[in-house]
Amino acid sequence: AAARGLGAATGVCVGRGLSAGPLDVPSAKSPSLLICDRSFSNLEAVAERLVGGWSGKAIRMLTPFWNTDVAGDFIAARCPKIVANDAADSIIADASALKSGLAVAKELRKGATWGVNRMASAPVQYRMADWENVGVSESKFFRGFHVQPPSWPADKHISLQEAYHFAACSRRIGKVATALRKELSREARRLASSGNDSEDEEGIEITELNGFRSGIQSPTSPSSSTQTKSEEDKVLDAWKALALCDGMSGAPLGGAVKEGYDCTVNWLCSTVIYGVQVIAEAAERREQQSGKGGDEIIVLPPDFSRLSSLGFGGGLGAYPVPIPEVVSTLKVICDEGTNLLGLESELGYCISVLEYIVARASAPSVVSDSLKVRHLSTESETTLSIGCFLNLNCGHNNQYSAAERESLWKLLQQVTPRK
Repeated sequence: AAARGLGAATGVCVGRGLSAGPLDVPSAKSPSLLICDRSFSNLEAVAERLVGGWSGKAIRMLTPFWNTDVAGDFIAARCPKIVANDAADSIIADASALKSGLAVAKELRKGATWGVNRMASAPVQYRMADWENVGVSESKFFRGFHVQPPSWPADKHISLQEAYHFAACSRRIGKVATALRKELSREARRLASSGNDSEDEEGIEITELNGFRSGIQSPTSPSSSTQTKSEEDKVLDAWKALALCDGMSGAPLGGAVKEGYDCTVNWLCSTVIYGVQVIAEAAERREQQSGKGGDEIIVLPPDFSRLSSLGFGGGLGAYPVPIPEVVSTLKVICDEGTNLLGLESELGYCISVLEYIVARASAPSVVSDSLKVRHLSTESETTLSIGCFLNLNCGHNNQYSAAERESLWKLLQQVTPRK
């Protein structure tokens, strides 16, 4: 439950977990800062992913007058805010966390939070394509289906249809790559006379990426330019790159794709809402270290990398790969491939969306607003609505690590206590 006003002198209201009810901001009079630590967007979303899809409706029936819309209360509070989240939280799934709910509400729902992040089925065209085991454009029920990717600066927000199409394209690439890997494994066992073929259920696997880092760079490395790769190998390389794509908001893309369409949509929204904050802060820190520190901060490709951080959510056991590097890898694969097992349109759409993210994160207006948020400035409407993102890797009930405590302390120092 929320800690009811931690000291009148500081005027700081802290919500930890918020497992016993909605956020009660008014209990702290005119708070200088609101911190929600590893919280959920609403109770139904947590239950559906922790227990099962039926539990959300059961909670709503049993507690019809209990409002657990934490995301709505968070947005309603008019003060600087911090939302702390661990993408690998074992209790509150990343897709039902407060961070994800706020990102989806801001990007796709014009700020509406009621029922946000509840488990939802994909649009019918993608479910039918899954049933046929083909891309949606190849489905006999929706032949020729096409979605135009977002373009910056014409599109200030990603639409729900664009987000789901990105999720479908990523999922299709992952399914084909997983089927290829299983086929290669069966062939290897057959050649080794092991005798037992595994009839695994069709799905998406990312465990093959454990410890994998340099492999996705092979299409652009000098040593690979003289080698001829099969189309199957190129598809595997493409999925490896996508699976480790770092959204700068806690988890790689592969983990979200494995969890389902709605989780991939959450990942995309978190990237363009909270990931851009992390990128802008990295750009500011780089320019300060170089002695520049001008009025306008310019985002460069190295600012998308978190390789020097302590870790990341998702449990892959491998470093995340910056978005610009993923885009470069996928472009090389597409340029070299003539027939990528029918995945050309899916790869092209993923490239376009990732390029949109890079362009949006690098836009001066987005960088300026993101830095205001990181400094907890009340001049930014974003600060007063969705708040500043603090990425954690400590789990649900553990104490903050030394680096996480230092990051939180730096944010607290930027708040001037109200007298």
